[in-house]
Amino acid sequence: MPTTSTTLTPSLPSFNPSFFEPSIPEPDTSSANANSPGPSSKLREHVLAVDNRSDAEFFDPYKLFIAACRKYHGHRTKKGHSFHAKKLRWLWYHSKGNNGPFPALWTRKTPTIYSNRPQRKRNDELAITVRCLSGGFTQAETEAVIKAWWEHNGEGFDFMAMAVYRVTTFAEAKKYTAPIRKGQAEENDKKYWTKTANRILWALKKFGPAGATPTAIAIEADRDVQAVKQRLKRLCGDGQVVKVRRGLYRLAGG
Repeated sequence: MPTTSTTLTPSLPSFNPSFFEPSIPEPDTSSANANSPGPSSKLREHVLAVDNRSDAEFFDPYKLFIAACRKYHGHRTKKGHSFHAKKLRWLWYHSKGNNGPFPALWTRKTPTIYSNRPQRKRNDELAITVRCLSGGFTQAETEAVIKAWWEHNGEGFDFMAMAVYRVTTFAEAKKYTAPIRKGQAEENDKKYWTKTANRILWALKKFGPAGATPTAIAIEADRDVQAVKQRLKRLCGDGQVVKVRRGLYRLAGG
């Protein structure tokens, strides 16, 4: 049988224009990534966190203000820092004066704004001191705020600078805020005696080491007997009052 020879010719690949174009991945529409937060939602969560101060970053001026004041105050208790954030929060957000909001006093445009201008520095010191004393700050807390303010604005200080501050700015601020502090002391005294626990401690102090019954304490403290009994249980748990025997109480260590 005759044989036929076949010639094999190589086939060239067809031209594909999309081969030279960059590939763009298709968006993933699976259920796993459908509920994942996008960039806008993450930014919104960060803004809300900083606004609520629950997860604020270190650059937050309010956080830096608290850290600096507590550094110079330095006193701590078993339950935490004695310089409560409630006072500092009031000073930062709610204190008012002719000098504007407190952040305007705390941070100036340039760190060297007080160089060769001691009167400007003393005026701002006086304004901050007056606000602190008006807000119920103690002398140690007020001096801690002033030291932190000096450090924040690049103003160095030493023992002599602190001594001059005490006899000039602080003394003048105490005279200016004397009526305000007197009214606050009277208000705090009224609040103190409205609490049943304080009245019970006062009555037990009058009874002395012999102690007294809840009925006698209630008559002396001008309170209801049941309210006195409930408060005595809490005071015994706190260690301020000791139960001598059944129905008889006295002050701890008395």
